[in-house]
Amino acid sequence: MGDQKKAIKDLAAGIENGQTAQVLLGATGTGKTFTISALYLRLILGPGGEQGFGRELLPPQILVVTFTDAATKDLRDRIRARLAAAARFFRGELE
Repeated sequence: MGDQKKAIKDLAAGIENGQTAQVLLGATGTGKTFTISALYLRLILGPGGEQGFGRELLPPQILVVTFTDAATKDLRDRIRARLAAAARFFRGELE
């Protein structure tokens, strides 16, 4: 899990420094979907403070590309689950 956290931090740093595109490559089971869904949530919520992206991002402003229909469905489901969990958290519904 440490490698995934580093990947998220590195990708977010690139975006925060003005890079408008990021590529995440890895073999099967390396955590690409986990990393992309976490980064997506981070871009929506914003890390805040001086480390912030500099502007609010909405889902239509973020493009995520995968190579198969199955990967697209999996990624879409994970992003939706993370957004739903975040919403429950902010509504105080999570214990």
